[in-house]
Amino acid sequence: MRAMSAHHHGDGVSPACHASVYDFARRSLLAAIRALCEVSAIFDLNRLFERIFVVGCVGSVACSQPPPAAPIVPQDPSACFEPPSHVPLSTASEGIPSQGLLLWLRADVGIAVDYQNRVCLWKDQSGNRFDVKQDKPALRPKAGASLNGRPAINVDPGQTLRRDDVLGLDAASGRTFVAVYALDSVSTRFSPIMQGNPGTNNVFLGLDDNTYSTAGNLYGCYAPDGQAFEGNIKTDAKPHVRTLVVDSLQLGRPTNETVHCRVDSAEMKLVYRCCDSSMRIGDFRTANTTTIPHAGDATLAEVLMYDHPLTSDELAKLENHLEVRYVISH
Repeated sequence: MRAMSAHHHGDGVSPACHASVYDFARRSLLAAIRALCEVSAIFDLNRLFERIFVVGCVGSVACSQPPPAAPIVPQDPSACFEPPSHVPLSTASEGIPSQGLLLWLRADVGIAVDYQNRVCLWKDQSGNRFDVKQDKPALRPKAGASLNGRPAINVDPGQTLRRDDVLGLDAASGRTFVAVYALDSVSTRFSPIMQGNPGTNNVFLGLDDNTYSTAGNLYGCYAPDGQAFEGNIKTDAKPHVRTLVVDSLQLGRPTNETVHCRVDSAEMKLVYRCCDSSMRIGDFRTANTTTIPHAGDATLAEVLMYDHPLTSDELAKLENHLEVRYVISH
C-alpha cells in the first residue's frame, strides 16, 4: 500500500484544519477572559455570553474578528436592587412578644443594596411595612458585616436610613426601642434608633450613647425637650442588647419616672447631662421622622420597636432571646 502523503498527519486531519481549530480555540479563550474582566464592572451576563459564543465560526471558513465591545454604560449610583426572597420572620417561631410590634429590622433578611453593597432599603418584618431607606448613596451604611457570627450592617458617621413618620404613634404614647449592636468607636456618639424632628435641636427620643455633653464613654438615652442622659455603664466594643422603655410622653411628666434605659437586661441609673433642666417630658407633637441609625460608628444587627412600654415579663422574654441569638453574656 502506498505510504500516506507527508502532507497529512496520522489522524487524517489536514494541517490547515488543525490551524483553524487552534485559532478558533485561542480566539474564544481570549474573548472569554476579556468578558470576565469586564463583567465585574458591568454586571451584564448577556454581554458575557455574547463574547464567549459569538466569536466562533462554522466549518472551515476562516473566523472573523470578534465584534467590537459595546460601550460601557455608567452605573446609576442611586440604583437599589430588590433584596433576595426570604421567608418572613415570625414572632412565634423566634419566641419574642408579638403584641404591639411596630417595627422589626434584622440584617439577615430584607436588605436591599446598591452597586457598592451599600444598604439602600431595609424591609420591616413586623408586617406593618414600615421599611426604612436612604436615597443618597453617600449616606448609606454598608451591608455584609457580622456581629458574633450573625449578619449585620456597618455604620459610619453620617450614614443613616429613615422614614418620614413616627410609625403612626400618638405624640403622647409610650413605646419601647430595642437594638442589638457593637460600637466600633467607644467614644463616638451613636444612636441605633431615634424618633424626632430634624428641623429642631431638642425634639428627639431614643437610645443615645456618648450623648450630647457627655462625660465620655457612657451608654445613654435622649428625651424631649432636649434632655440628654448618660447611664452608669461604660461603653465598650462588645455586642449588647440596648433597650429604652418609655412609659408615656405625656407633656410635663417627670422624665426620670417615665424613661428607662437598659443594657443587657440591666436598667441604668441615669444622670442628666444637657440641655433642658426642667427634667419633665417636653412637647413631642412635631416629631416627624424615624431614623435607624441616627448617628455614629457601629455594627448594627437588629432593631425592634413596640407601640407600648413592654412589661417586665415581655422585656425578659425579648432580651433573653436576643442575648442567646447574638451570644451576649453579662
